[in-house]
Amino acid sequence: MLLSHPPQGDGWVSAERELLIAVQTADCIPLLLVDPKQRVVAAVHAGWRGTLQRIGAKAVRMMQTAFGSDPCNLLAVVGPAIRSCCYEVGEEVVEAFRKEFEHSAGFFCPPPKDKATRVNSLCIDLVEVCRRQLLDAGVMTGDIFTDGPCTACEKDRFFSHRSDSISGGRMMSVIGIVEAE
Repeated sequence: MLLSHPPQGDGWVSAERELLIAVQTADCIPLLLVDPKQRVVAAVHAGWRGTLQRIGAKAVRMMQTAFGSDPCNLLAVVGPAIRSCCYEVGEEVVEAFRKEFEHSAGFFCPPPKDKATRVNSLCIDLVEVCRRQLLDAGVMTGDIFTDGPCTACEKDRFFSHRSDSISGGRMMSVIGIVEAE
């Protein structure tokens, strides 16, 4: 299937064979989901705003309602993204997450002394927030893979919006369903 105008947005779910879907990131979380039984995939761009709005759980719900996926059959991969060691946020972001998530205390830690750039700031673990959302949506603990590297720490290997500035590049995370020969 060839699309004349590629879809825009922070997430896409598909059961279309031979169609690759992708998200571009440069610190935000690329979240890839697959249901091997129903043969459905999703690609999600989870920045702090999307994560605050539970975009990962919404993708799981879309897979359920549109394609009959059972969340306990899903596999989820978090790709390279900025990690809690480097993702310093201000009080407004901390407060927004505390209002939205009952158990938000585990999402924050003080920034390392050598990386702190603001007074009264904290570092957020968006990967953990996404992992918890997936668990709450029914994805099994052992089927969520979150061991990706930190884009800001490894800027020689990855693009990082915070480290490279706006002129930096973007990475593309791709998923699709291909028929085995």
